[in-house]
Amino acid sequence: RSRAGLEAEVGRPLRTTVHVEPNRHVPNVQDSIFKFDYDGLSVQMRKPGPGGEMFEYVAVTQRKWLNFPFFKPGVSAENVIKAIGEPQRREGNNLVYTCGGGEVENPVVFETKEGEVERIVFNYYVD
Repeated sequence: RSRAGLEAEVGRPLRTTVHVEPNRHVPNVQDSIFKFDYDGLSVQMRKPGPGGEMFEYVAVTQRKWLNFPFFKPGVSAENVIKAIGEPQRREGNNLVYTCGGGEVENPVVFETKEGEVERIVFNYYVD
């Protein structure tokens, strides 16, 4: 739930980048965007103005960061569909599954290339 919690759980990132952008809702307020890159894992967090930190997405390119070994980079898109069904939508070669079951969408995207999963992106609702 925070940068400190992320570092405590997965260690220090190999690279950290930070930039600011205008808040989408409050004039004259800047949001800080933090991106943490690890070997096979990228995490982006947003800190809106004086507010708390929120995850925007986690992108995985190596199996070591996943609890479920089947859903790993390199598995065929066909096998993902066999295991969890047709995605709610497709965006190009990407399989997009809607998660959360609430009023907002928290899609998990299996990014594929040549029929194999290259990257899995877990998106979190931030508004």
